[in-house]
Amino acid sequence: MAISLSPHLTIYVKVYVATATLTAVLTNASSAALMIPIVFSLPEQLPMKAYIYAVMIAASADFSTPIGYQTNFMVRFISLSSRS
Repeated sequence: MAISLSPHLTIYVKVYVATATLTAVLTNASSAALMIPIVFSLPEQLPMKAYIYAVMIAASADFSTPIGYQTNFMVRFISLSSRS
């Protein structure tokens, strides 16, 4: 059974994931600067403010990933090595 999502939610998730991926490689300001023009090029029927918020949150939420901050990676490494 396939899950059908609305086109707005699909684009929203793609914008969020693309911004979060860029933030893992670049800084949060540069990834937001790269993604905002892409968001502005989306069709006018889409709620622009929601997509701009998605870029802001995804660019700032890199600290929550294991590679986003050094101590997160150390804790993750310790927890994985203690299981074996």
